[in-house]
Amino acid sequence: MEGEVKPGHRCRLVGLVCVVVALCLGCSRPWKREDTRTWESCCDGADACLALLQEVHGPDMGERWLPPEQACAAWKLGRAGEEVVPRLISLLRHSDRRVRGGAAQALGEMDGKAMGAVPALIEAYEREPGGLALHALSSLDDERAGPAIVRHLLESPTSALEHLGPTLAPVLVEVLENPESS
Repeated sequence: MEGEVKPGHRCRLVGLVCVVVALCLGCSRPWKREDTRTWESCCDGADACLALLQEVHGPDMGERWLPPEQACAAWKLGRAGEEVVPRLISLLRHSDRRVRGGAAQALGEMDGKAMGAVPALIEAYEREPGGLALHALSSLDDERAGPAIVRHLLESPTSALEHLGPTLAPVLVEVLENPESS
């Protein structure tokens, strides 16, 4: 009989439709921050990643985290060599907050390779206390960042504490011993 679906074919057809729907939903889901860890192809090489970091679309909506493409570029730049540090430092003064945040995030992920950026990150934090420079300073674990972190913690304690390394542990003691600290 033509046009009739046999019982075994119906199950396969339903299964195929379910797979297509699941793939469509999976591909259209919103981007998540943890995707930056697996999105290796967002940019290739320091120049391409720096260009992507500076590529902004639409008005700044004031969101706390970077847009996905910039977050991926910052993550990859954080694994680059010391040669990108001066270029990232210059981006800490960029006119767009998202670019400044991406540069700070990249520097914060560079660990010991970005110690030369600490003064610029302190300056960036002074200009923009709500930006990502504080996170980078606490991640780099350099004692020069201590006064800025103490000042911030006295004004409003945040999750910066969870990133403090052994060098900055005295900062926590100073804040805890301060009678004005909450």
